[in-house]
Amino acid sequence: MALAVGDDGTGARGTVSVVVTRPGTALGAPPWEGALSPGSTTAQARTHSGGNVFIASEPMKGTNRAPFAGQVTAVAQRLGAKL
Repeated sequence: MALAVGDDGTGARGTVSVVVTRPGTALGAPPWEGALSPGSTTAQARTHSGGNVFIASEPMKGTNRAPFAGQVTAVAQRLGAKL
């Protein structure tokens, strides 16, 4: 799932993407590795059910501040605990 973020409250704009894998899915590199622009922030966490959750926050083209950059790791951990 990807969500375009108009403004995260700090003026950062861009896209936040979330990928959740099922338990038993082979864990390789995150699905967007090498494809994100400078200023992007990523996080990964195990899910409660044994899968994985990956989150990427990418700044809007022409900017270098990813939306919710300081919260991506905490959100991944919270989602992982619930999924």
